[in-house]
Amino acid sequence: MSDSVYKWCCLAWLLQIIHDAIEQVKGIYVVIADHGNAEDMVKRDKARKAALDKEGKLQILASHTLKPVPMEVHGLANVAATVMNLLGKNLHGYVVPSEYEPTLIEVVE
Repeated sequence: MSDSVYKWCCLAWLLQIIHDAIEQVKGIYVVIADHGNAEDMVKRDKARKAALDKEGKLQILASHTLKPVPMEVHGLANVAATVMNLLGKNLHGYVVPSEYEPTLIEVVE
């Protein structure tokens, strides 16, 4: 199993634990990510071969890649207003500023 597959499996397992705990208390959670480098964990040379250091070990890629990050609905700019709506105006006093992009949900009381 590749390193990135192992890490994604661990993440899925941990998210399931969090999901189950939040379901028990009838809560909500939002998982947000921008982008990362799971699709390519090592640096590459101009020929796209894995780059090695002076000791012959793989050079780990710790920076973001240029791969596009899809959002299921709308875009990342709408996330802040959506999270603020989920936190609740009545419960915590959060009010979405008018200059924010619109929320992705409608709160019905």
